[in-house]
Amino acid sequence: MGQQCCGSGNPTGFSGASHEEMLKQFGDLSDDAAMAAVVASLAQITEEHPYLKPMGTEPMPHQLLYWVRRCRECIIIRNSTEAVSCVERIQRSLNYEMAQIKDAFRRFDADSSGHLDQNEFKYLCAYIGWGEEEAQAMIMDLDQDQKVSYEEFQLFVGHMGGLQALFENRRKRVANKNWGIW
Repeated sequence: MGQQCCGSGNPTGFSGASHEEMLKQFGDLSDDAAMAAVVASLAQITEEHPYLKPMGTEPMPHQLLYWVRRCRECIIIRNSTEAVSCVERIQRSLNYEMAQIKDAFRRFDADSSGHLDQNEFKYLCAYIGWGEEEAQAMIMDLDQDQKVSYEEFQLFVGHMGGLQALFENRRKRVANKNWGIW
């Protein structure tokens, strides 16, 4: 299940609320420009990265969901300093992760075509420790054109909890092999 924000003592009760419900609860922010900017930034982030919309049902919660929920809670309690800090942290982390995702995609896109064909996708699946079934399903191919675009790859990685979570299985296999446990 999804992570809970800021421990079990959630003072606002809004961790799992939709973004639209949260906007209703924020009320009039016209008197606080910093808070209005935070709300706008958070809305833009969650639109561009839908896996950062906390639903509470994430199969593999993204590591930044904690900070999104915390930011939303800070907005509710009108703590603009902490809310700004949360948004800045989210933006920095996303910039770093997007650079890593772009690099990972580039490494698997052997022919530099801008998409992963079936063979490149099979190699990716083998690399991260998935079997033939996942490779045949092409689960990242959202538009079912038999190719995985960078955008599809980026969305999939986000829904899987981020690049670190996606490659965790690979790291475990390598560690076990190096220690002779394989």
